[in-house]
Amino acid sequence: MKRRPFERRRDEDLPTEIKELRDSIGGDLSKLEKLLIRVGMANRSVGIEFPRGFIRKTSYWKRRWKFIEDKALVTDLAYRAQAHDCLRWLMNRFDIDLSVLITIAFAGVVLIASICEGLCYAACVKVLTQKSVNQQVPKKFKGLINMLHKSLHILNNQLAYKLHSLRKLRNDLHVYNSAISGMSICPPLGSDVENQAMELLRKHNGAVITYYKLVDCLEQYFTS
Repeated sequence: MKRRPFERRRDEDLPTEIKELRDSIGGDLSKLEKLLIRVGMANRSVGIEFPRGFIRKTSYWKRRWKFIEDKALVTDLAYRAQAHDCLRWLMNRFDIDLSVLITIAFAGVVLIASICEGLCYAACVKVLTQKSVNQQVPKKFKGLINMLHKSLHILNNQLAYKLHSLRKLRNDLHVYNSAISGMSICPPLGSDVENQAMELLRKHNGAVITYYKLVDCLEQYFTS
């Protein structure tokens, strides 16, 4: 039998206790959905408690991004990071398949890219202010990357390349560009949908790595 994308990402050597609990939770959720449908309450808000601790608090992100002085910006980026935590939880905990999994990964990539863009903007503002440089901060992601790379010499060639790749991927995933780029999620997805899902998950994970490298680079610069 052909295995689904999630099963190829599943830990094969989970402890028995975790496997049994996973199967039990999955069975109970299935029973709940069937019951809600049977009693005509499928669209009601049930209020299952979300596991506390997985979604990191805004205070965590604000400590992580100390170099951002704009309180409104850092709060906005922290909310986006929390949304990405939630999507990451869905991808890692549930057997979400095919087109839905692709769409969730899309959303995750777009969130990560927007966070990186915000971090680049904050870094440009801070450096220009510190150096008393009377220069306009770029309004677009491409210009921000180029300023940090070519003008301010904060990003190395590899990280600048990774950020540009992430920027281009984010642009391709926007609705208006997706059909042109060949990454459209509009049906039909075609017979290769499983490979599409796995490829986008790989790119999502690469985007997360790029984010961490960017944060490490900026932290090192501003604390040196």
